[in-house]
Amino acid sequence: MKRRTLLAAGAATAALPLTGCASTSHGLEVVCAWGGPELAAFRKVLAGFTAEFGHSVRIVVANGNGVDAMLSARLAADNRPDVAVLSEPSLITEYANAGHLVELPDRKYGANLPDYWRTLAGVDGTLYGCWVKIAHKSLFWYRQSALFPAADGDPLIQQPPQTWAEFVDLVKRWPVRGQSPLAIGAADGWVLTDWFENVLASLNSNDQTGNAYDALVSPQADWDVDIVRHALRNLGELWSLPNTLPYGGARALLTPFDASVAQVFGEHRAGMLFEGDFVAPIVSDLHSADEPSCFPFPPVEGRRRPQIVAGDVAVLLRRSTAGLDLMEYLTTKAAATPWADAGFLVAPYQQNLTVEYPQARMRQLAGEISDPTAEVRFDLSDQLTGKLIGDDGKGSWLILSDFFRAVTGGAPVGRAVDEAVRQFDLATGRPR
Repeated sequence: MKRRTLLAAGAATAALPLTGCASTSHGLEVVCAWGGPELAAFRKVLAGFTAEFGHSVRIVVANGNGVDAMLSARLAADNRPDVAVLSEPSLITEYANAGHLVELPDRKYGANLPDYWRTLAGVDGTLYGCWVKIAHKSLFWYRQSALFPAADGDPLIQQPPQTWAEFVDLVKRWPVRGQSPLAIGAADGWVLTDWFENVLASLNSNDQTGNAYDALVSPQADWDVDIVRHALRNLGELWSLPNTLPYGGARALLTPFDASVAQVFGEHRAGMLFEGDFVAPIVSDLHSADEPSCFPFPPVEGRRRPQIVAGDVAVLLRRSTAGLDLMEYLTTKAAATPWADAGFLVAPYQQNLTVEYPQARMRQLAGEISDPTAEVRFDLSDQLTGKLIGDDGKGSWLILSDFFRAVTGGAPVGRAVDEAVRQFDLATGRPR
């Protein structure tokens, strides 16, 4: 997932200095794509680092086309930053194979990291990244007061849906008059790929031929498989339901993610919003009058609950004592605390298991990410390479956007599934 539209709003590409006594001639330069609550929390992290180590840090916010575009341009100009924060493990592979990243000794920087996360932050057993924070991306958000009023009112539903079938039934029979059941910011393609990944992960839990979800990461993956078709069919049948979205599918394709949040929290035009844990800070920041509640993405057809995770990982592009110090600091509990205080999930290091979250909801979500009964998978679109790399108007984002446009525009779901599968296979170069 590329950086979220709202959280980068107002953060034009700019250098944001943090004061401190520099131990290097230029101080450290860190490139990220954050804005809003995320950038504020990161500034606190780096302020703590500066206070402890004395190294000054300058943040460069890569807005617009993001960190990858900025890094590519700066590397071509032989003007590399010290550190970059990436949200896509596929970029670690790309930059490491090109010789742009500094290797990190696993014993020092990865010793307290679970194997799953260590693998994602490295290439062929070599560690290149340190996790900064992670995200829970399997949630539906709603206004507590809308569905479960106070004692003087009866709840509009008995409990949140426990299965995909119950969820679809709730969408069909949404109990709030004059309101659509769902808001989807389909102008941001990563929102649609997140939907797809959750259904795919749940279906994956009953796959008998191996890990079909992870197999799709391969540049030569075959997308014309039952699990892909099944996931698309489930989504198509949901998205094509009448009166599901405010103003319909065509308008949803013009609605960015931040505007879809406002449709539920603030405008009250829709009842539910699917996305990650980062919705809560947005609501608190912009729509504080509404209390957000959430329930997990329900399991599909009696299978395991999907648990999609994502994260931001820092990589070192220029070796220096200050840079290595920063990478080590990012693995500490001291670096994790500002994220927890701001309402974000902390990096998955062993020492962070004792980090205190002020909100009970975040403590619950932290537990769900490590739930052994869930089908835990990393965001698929953030791992894809080649022509499937998601971005505005291309790759997996475009394929899912075209699929959404088709099924919400009245095209038969089966035909839309066939076309989406064909586009996936064309992108991987498989003959059709």
